[in-house]
Amino acid sequence: MGDLAISLQDIAKCMKNLGIRTSLDFCPTSNLEPELILLIMKALEEILEEADFRLTSVAIQISDTVCFEITGTDREFVPRFLEGGYRLQAEKVPAGYRFLLLKEGEVGQS
Repeated sequence: MGDLAISLQDIAKCMKNLGIRTSLDFCPTSNLEPELILLIMKALEEILEEADFRLTSVAIQISDTVCFEITGTDREFVPRFLEGGYRLQAEKVPAGYRFLLLKEGEVGQS
């Protein structure tokens, strides 16, 4: 899991190098399965590709829940299902979107 956490930090550094203000709040004491970390990276990749990497900021919060907040795009995002019984819930917020990575049956909080 340590290598995967470092890979996630590397992704955050790459986004900063692209000029995207990036924050990563990762609680290392969370019992995250390696498969979940890989799914988090895949979800982030999908968000970045859909926004064509044209974002002002990305805030990633990983603890009991996984949340991505992005700003700087007028692209419309819709919720979608991911592998492993997860879904990416998209919610419009001022200047961007908030995405929650939820396991099947979980309800996101606004």
